[in-house]
Formats: sequence, structure tokens, C-alpha cells
Amino acid sequence: MAELIQTMTDWYMANLNYFTITLLMAIEGSFIPFPSEVIVPPAAWKAASGELNVVLVVIFSTIGSIIGALVNYYLALWIGRPLVYKFAESRVGHMLLLDAHKVKKA
Repeated sequence: MAELIQTMTDWYMANLNYFTITLLMAIEGSFIPFPSEVIVPPAAWKAASGELNVVLVVIFSTIGSIIGALVNYYLALWIGRPLVYKFAESRVGHMLLLDAHKVKKA
């Protein structure tokens, strides 16, 4: 098991670049629970060892996080409001003392 973990860690570190940093930070910034501690410290270590540029690591991490936040925003804009109104008018919503008027007022 330890050999497998070491192999996976070696593969991850060998394939960590600006694109993967951006992609993983976009996943972290979206609704998928993925910790940034898995991304940023190894990227910072590679930057400290000279394989990556620390300024570019920060820039691409920020870009990825913004992309993930925009995905959340547009999903909520597209799906959120109709889903909330539908829930408020459902049986469970009424049991929780919700209705569309209260949701609109809030």
C-alpha cells in the first residue's frame, strides 16, 4: 500500500504544471469538495525548487479559483432560483412554512 501511495505521489508531482494547477483549483473553487491543500503546497514546493515560477503559481491558482466560482455562479443563476421556488411550493417546503411569496420577499 505504501508503494502505491508513493507511486501516486510521484506521478502527481511529475504531472503538476500550470494547467493542472488551474484545473484542480477550478474543481476546488466549484461545488466539488476538493481541498486546495492538495494543490497549492506541492505547487509551492515545486516553485521553491525552481521547477515552477511562484508568481505564475499564484496567478494560475487564482484564475482556476475564479473559474470554479463562475461555474457555481452561473449554475446557481440557471438552476437555483427555479429550484428554490419549486422547493418552496412543495409539500416539504410548506411543512417548513415556506411559500414562493416568502422566498421572493427574502
